[in-house]
Amino acid sequence: MQRLTSHERVERIFRGEAPDRVPFDIPFIFPEFRESWARYMGLPGEMLEDHCQLDCLEVAADHSPWPSRARIVEEHADGRIGIDGFGRTYREQAGTGVFEILEVPLAEKRDLETLEFEPPAASTRYARMEETFRAKRERFWVYAKVGGPYSRSKNLRGEERFLMDMASDEAFVRELVAKVTDLMIAVGLESVRRLGLKTAIHVHDDFAATKSLLFSPRIYEKIFLPAMAMMACAFHAAGVHVIYGGEGRTGEILPWLADAGFDAFTCLEPRAGNDIVELRRKLGERPVFFGNMCNTIVLPRGSRGEIREMVVRQMRIAREGGCIVGPSHSVAGDMPPANFEYLWRLIHEYAPWDAPLP
Repeated sequence: MQRLTSHERVERIFRGEAPDRVPFDIPFIFPEFRESWARYMGLPGEMLEDHCQLDCLEVAADHSPWPSRARIVEEHADGRIGIDGFGRTYREQAGTGVFEILEVPLAEKRDLETLEFEPPAASTRYARMEETFRAKRERFWVYAKVGGPYSRSKNLRGEERFLMDMASDEAFVRELVAKVTDLMIAVGLESVRRLGLKTAIHVHDDFAATKSLLFSPRIYEKIFLPAMAMMACAFHAAGVHVIYGGEGRTGEILPWLADAGFDAFTCLEPRAGNDIVELRRKLGERPVFFGNMCNTIVLPRGSRGEIREMVVRQMRIAREGGCIVGPSHSVAGDMPPANFEYLWRLIHEYAPWDAPLP
């Protein structure tokens, strides 16, 4: 088969057609790993994507409610205090990337009545995204990202308060979720318009731990699923695919999201019981699955035999169509570059559509 571009390759997967090879993706690469990989390979860190022949690249507008509020308030030897685009005051411990939220903008429910967000069409939200898109669109299947109704709502209210609200004040939760969902839809549609996007919008929403959802499936179905369905409908009307991504044990709600119009799923953690082989049997051929190779146990600490077994198992299901392979989530600093390179050597060996599998 003629060699395809990344855009052609991934679009064939979404259409249910055979490409020249299985497409590749890594959701996020930590700077610490990029540096260790560069030392190990003796190559510039910015060459990692081309070395792996990645096909997908995510860009994102600033979809926070108040981008102009983000600033550092105080800086000390042991850390700093700042305000982010969600209006939260936070303390960051120096050198750790660990944040403590000190204040949230919606500590009092009554403040919801006067809650106003900065305009979704403000050009400052899109400057960095547009620059990256212009530079990378010829090389990658570039898609855009916005946040989901749970994670962006709890940023405004504070997670503990928001979880309590679900049990005690459903009307308040629905109103807050509606405001946030409207903002996410508006930013997503403006991203599509500004980029002339023909690929996908990724709606990322974390609401699960490794063993269960953070709240009952009934609450998700009543409050958040309708908001996700609205997002899927709006983005489909704009002519793009819609992807759901979220960490934790999300498998039980994926059939609902598929029925709500989501075309693909990403960031499915194997350690949380998400297995694309089983999900493919459960959901059939409709959804496209990104990643799902274990980035937290097998790749950082597994043997070569375990890595090989994982790759072969997923390549078998990928050959049936509807899969974009790679780590299930981020590649962090604890990933040994030697394991990473072994992973990609195997992926490249088995990726051609007609390559024999063991």
